[in-house]
Formats: sequence, structure tokens, C-alpha cells
Amino acid sequence: MKSEDLLYAMNGIDDITIVKAKNYTEIKRVSVFPKILALAACISLIAAMLGTALYRNLFAGKHMTTDNTGSGGNITDIISDPFTITAYAAQGNDVVLEKGDVTPLCEISEYYLLSFIMDSDEDDANINYSIELPALKCTGDNIKTITYTANNASLEQNKYTYENSSESIETKTLDKYEVAYDSQEMDRDTVLELCGSVPKTDELNHDIFDPDSFDDMVNGTNLLLKDVSITCTVTYNDGTTASQTINIGAKFMSCEELGIDLSDYNADPAWLSEGYVVITFELQ
Repeated sequence: MKSEDLLYAMNGIDDITIVKAKNYTEIKRVSVFPKILALAACISLIAAMLGTALYRNLFAGKHMTTDNTGSGGNITDIISDPFTITAYAAQGNDVVLEKGDVTPLCEISEYYLLSFIMDSDEDDANINYSIELPALKCTGDNIKTITYTANNASLEQNKYTYENSSESIETKTLDKYEVAYDSQEMDRDTVLELCGSVPKTDELNHDIFDPDSFDDMVNGTNLLLKDVSITCTVTYNDGTTASQTINIGAKFMSCEELGIDLSDYNADPAWLSEGYVVITFELQ
């Protein structure tokens, strides 16, 4: 290019523009690729956390079964209810315990109207109680053993033996009662009891031993059994466990609800012939 052409091409360029051009430095380009990688990593982390939370929410408390080959289970093997608990009695009904339902033991057998015993100890400082428990049976897949433990109470095992028309009882206090899944049918001569002792108060003494109404009796019995429960823990063949808890309580049931007639019972006071206070199971 000739100098005239160069001058023409630079038409309108003054000295200030030339100075600016002399001081020009190249702008450094900033790569956005590392930022994209960091953003992708954050999104992946958030997705993983959400996935874990969703899994726990959907499958918390559920058991993944394994097959006999030991190869493990898959998503189709997840059981929504790990196991069910059925209460039953000899010559009585079988009642499947449902979460949130209050089950009176007398629905299992009329015998359980009279299975609750209360008394005071020798120094009259405590109120003792004993509840004869119905048999419990767990049903589920791949269960190896079932263990029962008492909370805020103790378990006692009474084994009755009969010889020469005489009866003897062997009583044993248990930390837990464990049975194999295939051996849940309890010997009819073996009975489990839930036992406890609570310091006597004026309210308890009145509501249990000198009540003015069934409301008093229910209140006193529930105070006596406050926080008392039975925990049933199953151990699966793969070594994992699952537990359910049965709360123990009391409620009033009328003669009509119980299907009994106490009109000939000369109760004193008379309101005692209106029904019973019965022990209840409530599966949590």
C-alpha cells in the first residue's frame, strides 16, 4: 500500500487516537469451561441429595428381602409392611393388630376381662400390677427369629406343670423373650405376664382402689401403665432387623359393647354393673 493510500485509510485519525493505539493491551479472554464444570458438579450433588431424601421418605422402615442364593434383593422385593403381629388365645379369636387401632384384649378372649391384677405391696408404698398377655405371632417373609422386650415393665414367664392332680408354677423373670419363626406356637402351659410396680400417690390410690366412676378407673389404670409397651423385633435371615411397638393402655367398655349381661350382679356401687375397664393394645 502506497503512503497516500495509507494516509487516506487513516482519514479522521488524530494524534490522540494514535496515542491510544500505542497504549493498547490485548484483553485476556476468560474461559467459562471451568465454571460450567463447577455448576454441573453442584447440580449433580443436589440431585444426589434429593434422590437420597426421596428414597428414605419412600422406603424408610421397609425391608429389602433376599433370595435363597444370597445374591440380595431388588426394588420389587421391598415390603411396605415388614411384618404383621397377630394376638390370639386358646379357644379365642385371632386379631391382627393394625397401626393406630386400639384393640381391647377382651376381643381376643372373654378371659382377658379378668386378666389384670392390682394390689399394694407390704409397706403400702407401691401399687403392683400383672397383666397376662395373649400369645403373639409375627408373620412375614424371610424372618428367622422374633424377640419381645418390655419397656418400663418386666416380662415374667410362668410355666405350669401338673402331676398327681397338683399344680406347680415355675416363674422366671426375663430380659427378653425370643422364639424362632417356625416355633411361635406357645405351649399352653406357658404364660407370659407383663409386670410392674408404681409408687402410690393419692390420685392413684383413689382412682384404682376407691374410684367414683369408670372415668376414675380408666385414668388410674392409664397412669399405672404410663409409657408401658412391648417392642417386637424380628431378625431376618440376612441379619437385618425391624421393630414394632405395642402400647399398653386401658379403656371402658359397656356391657352392650362386651356382649355380656351384668344385670344380676349386685354391684356396690351400682354403676359397677355398667361395664368393665379393659386392657388394650395399640400398635404404633
